[in-house]
Amino acid sequence: MEVMKYDKGYVIDKWSNWLKDENLYRLRSEYARRNYFEPLKLSGYEKIFEFGCGIGQNIAWHNNSYAYDVNKDVYPMLKKKGIKMFNNTYEIPNEEFDVIITCMVLEHTPNPITVIKMLRDKLKPNGRLVTVLPLPHPKIGIRGGLNSTKDGHLFAWTFYEINCLLNYCGFENLVNKKLYLKGIEKFKSFPDSIYFPLLKSFGRLYNDYDIMIVSKKMEVK
Repeated sequence: MEVMKYDKGYVIDKWSNWLKDENLYRLRSEYARRNYFEPLKLSGYEKIFEFGCGIGQNIAWHNNSYAYDVNKDVYPMLKKKGIKMFNNTYEIPNEEFDVIITCMVLEHTPNPITVIKMLRDKLKPNGRLVTVLPLPHPKIGIRGGLNSTKDGHLFAWTFYEINCLLNYCGFENLVNKKLYLKGIEKFKSFPDSIYFPLLKSFGRLYNDYDIMIVSKKMEVK
């Protein structure tokens, strides 16, 4: 079976529209700020780190952001946006960050427990981990085939399973939330005051949502 390559070709295939359209990139970044980070009630001075940042839209809005991604092709662009990049996971200091986010990444990793424990080490005491995951696809194993999907997902979790996994890795879960989202590109010409409610409304209409878990680093007793 061919292993998915998260290289320049993957970036162009998945995010070419977001890279070409500055307003679309801004909207996606603002969506992340409102939905992933506003519940944390940040002061604005926190150090934020994203593991598996892709094209950086989730943290580009923040002025003290750091990131790592397996695809080094995106690094020049991310650095221009002011995001400080780590070349490998060994460079990432321990107990350094107030908030860590991993968005649509954990399901691609062959060793999620190792990754979650590593991210825990990078958080300051009582630091927050924001985990965003896709809804498990209901058609896989029924009409969608019995083997791996083309999106490269190795795992799928409901709230129950991911909460148990995060507990096992040393986190106390604070928030479980469904994020209804549909029409990112379709409604981009609307003003923000209409755009974001439309995404939520159409997500609810089609029952299309991601799941988000906010967790607090627990101290080892």
